[in-house]
Amino acid sequence: MRNSKIAMLVICVMFFAMALYFYPQFPEKVASHWNAGGEVDGYMPKFWGVFLFPLISVFLAILFILIPLIDPLKSNIEKFRHYYDRFIIIVMLFFLYIYILTILWNTGTRFDMSALLAPAIGILI
Repeated sequence: MRNSKIAMLVICVMFFAMALYFYPQFPEKVASHWNAGGEVDGYMPKFWGVFLFPLISVFLAILFILIPLIDPLKSNIEKFRHYYDRFIIIVMLFFLYIYILTILWNTGTRFDMSALLAPAIGILI
C-alpha cells in the first residue's frame, strides 16, 4: 500500500475520531462560514457542522484513489506520481486544519479565522 493511501486513511480516521469526541460539545447551530473580516456569517445544523468535513475527507480519499485507476493514460500519472502523492496529503491536511479551526471556534476559542487561514491557503497554492 502506498504511503499516501496510509496517510489518507490515518487522516480520515482522525477526522471521525475528532467528530465523535467533540460532537457533544458543539452548539446546536455550528458556525460554518466566515467572511473576509473573520466574522461568522453562516451556520449549519449540529450534525452537518460536525460530520460534513469527515464525510468530505472520505469522498476525497476515494476520489484520489480512483483518479489513477480511471485515467486513460495511466502511464502519465506514474511519471509524476511522487508529486500527486504529495498533493493528496497536502489537500487532506489542509482540510484537517480547517476542521480543527472550526472545532476550536465552535467549542469557545475565539480568534481571527482569516488570519489563520491565509498561511494555509498560501501553502496549499
